[in-house]
Amino acid sequence: MAKRIPEGISAEDFNDIRKLLDDFRGKLGASQVSMRLNESDEEDHNFSYFVGFVQDETASKKREELGIPDPGLFRFGDDVPSKEYRDAIKTTVNFVNNRVSSPIAERDWSSINISARSFPPPYKKKAMGSRGIDIHTGVHYRKYVGILVDGIKVNGSSVRRCVGMLGVGFPSKAAAQAVRDLDDQIRQWAQASGNASGLVSYLRRTFELGGPVI
Repeated sequence: MAKRIPEGISAEDFNDIRKLLDDFRGKLGASQVSMRLNESDEEDHNFSYFVGFVQDETASKKREELGIPDPGLFRFGDDVPSKEYRDAIKTTVNFVNNRVSSPIAERDWSSINISARSFPPPYKKKAMGSRGIDIHTGVHYRKYVGILVDGIKVNGSSVRRCVGMLGVGFPSKAAAQAVRDLDDQIRQWAQASGNASGLVSYLRRTFELGGPVI
């Protein structure tokens, strides 16, 4: 039976999601990959949960040196509002409905001076937030895309939903641009038609998925 989000998510799901995200991170050579999922049966994209976060060895070592806990573990299941999530969902929905621009949103924090941030050492809980940990561990550029799943049953009909967000981070925009067909690879993993990717097929068979119908 499919599990509801958030109440049905288990430690086993945590490990499964972590492995899927880390496999994808390794394939891209990315510094960081994260994921949020919408609440089951909820169409409003403002209701989402942090369900996955992985980093490469370099970023993880830097995080540990700074004394910042692993967000994948300590933030798992939190519902702290995310502007990046809202922007990613809106960008994807707008692209699918209107075929304009790109389905991928981006953030470039390379110009931010860490010493001017509101959470200098010692690092506190706020440093575990997306932008906080990105900057402090050298992940200055991120791409965000909505996760699309086909064949979700709603009132007897089969619909397509934007069920969550996948975030992919790199040390810089130049590092991201060096990855061949990066945007296509991200879209294939998060938006493959017919739930063809490993991530989307896992989500489809494991959870009751919510999010905007498109």
